[in-house]
Parts: sequence; C-alpha cells; structure tokens
Amino acid sequence: MRNLLSYGLAIALGIGLSATGHATPGKTLVLSVAEDGVWHRMLHQELEAGLRARGVAVADSLLTDTERGCRGRDCLLQLGLSHGASAVLVATHYTESHLLDVFLFEVNERIAQKRSEEVTLSQRSARLLAMSASLLKLPESSEQSAPVLVQTQRSGSVSTLPMWRKGISIALGVISVGALATAVWAHGKDATLVRDSRGQVLRLNMTPLFAPAYAVMGSAIIGMSLSLGLPNSSTQERAR
Repeated sequence: MRNLLSYGLAIALGIGLSATGHATPGKTLVLSVAEDGVWHRMLHQELEAGLRARGVAVADSLLTDTERGCRGRDCLLQLGLSHGASAVLVATHYTESHLLDVFLFEVNERIAQKRSEEVTLSQRSARLLAMSASLLKLPESSEQSAPVLVQTQRSGSVSTLPMWRKGISIALGVISVGALATAVWAHGKDATLVRDSRGQVLRLNMTPLFAPAYAVMGSAIIGMSLSLGLPNSSTQERAR
C-alpha cells in the first residue's frame, strides 16, 4: 500500500512538472498582428524581427487562422504551453480611429496586460515594437538618438540663414578682399609721381592708405563672421 502511494505521488509530480515545464522563461509567441481585424503578415514579421534584434527569444508562429484568432485566456494558455512560450503577444491597429492595441498574456502567471495608443501609419511599426517591448519589460533602446541631435545642431546655424543675411555676408566678404588688396598695394609705397592737367608734377604719398584699408578689412571680416555665426530667430524657436 505504501509503495502504491509513493508511485501515485511520483506520477502526479511528473505530470505537474511536465505541464509547467512547457513554458520556457523568456520565450515569446507573437500570436497575431492585425489591421482592422485582418492578419497583417508584414507587420507580424517586422515585429518578430524587431523583438529578435532586441534579444527576445521568439517562438515559431506557424499557426492556423483559427489559432491566430484566439483571445480567451484558456485558449491563450494552451497555445503558449504548446509552443513553449512564457508570453503571448497580440496586436491590432484600427486605421479609422488610429488606435493601436497591444495585448500581452503571461503564461506562467496567467496575467493579461494591454496598452493602447493613437498612432499614424508612418509611426505604426515603430510604436508597435516600442509598446511590445514595454509590455515585455525590455530595457529602453536609445539607438540613433545622439547622431540625430548632433546633426540638428550642426545644420541649424548656416543652412537655415535667411537670404538677406547670406547677401550681407557675401558683400562683406567682397569688401574684405578688396580692402586687403588695397592695403597690400599701398603698403610700402613712399610716393608716386603724377602729372595734373596743366602738366605740373605732383607727389602722392600712398603710405597712409594701407592702415585704413586694413581697418576696413578687419571690420568686414568681423561683420561677416557675426552674420554667419549668430543664430536666427527661426532656429531658436525650433530649438525650444
């Protein structure tokens, strides 16, 4: 009698372990990703690929249409156990209301969670992955955030200048080049002999000309630098 009781307990324990052992921790079954209630193959595959890229072990989802339509707890539990998954994901996007529903069923705990958000078609894939990752409690991904910020800061000061500021910068650049040429030509010239209309010889001293020319050149360069370097009002508003 004692041997029979021990044998019965061993069988019951084995059955219990086999039932709970199907749900491998960390394995996720993407049951269905639908658009207006119709299974969307591309969105489904994009979500699975995105989860795998985030390190999630995704269970094979070779399912029938009937299985993809499963929404009851008992049905979800059975599918999760049969596919060796500890979590089952279901998502639906309603194009008219722009509402995206993402549903997660945790097989081991028998707990269901849901996230809803209004998204456009252009945001759908990204938000679907982000909401699924949030339900699965994955660490947040900040890929490409820093390069985008750096690119915005570098391109905001010059490429968005108004035309009148570009015109002033070009004019000041021309003035600075002309002043430099004048200063170089006048520098070191003691005097120049010329004749007036009556034939008299005159001495023209060019030395005092180079100092004002250098001053004009320096002022033009400073003005051009300020015109190019100072942020405009539209750039400041976008930065806010």
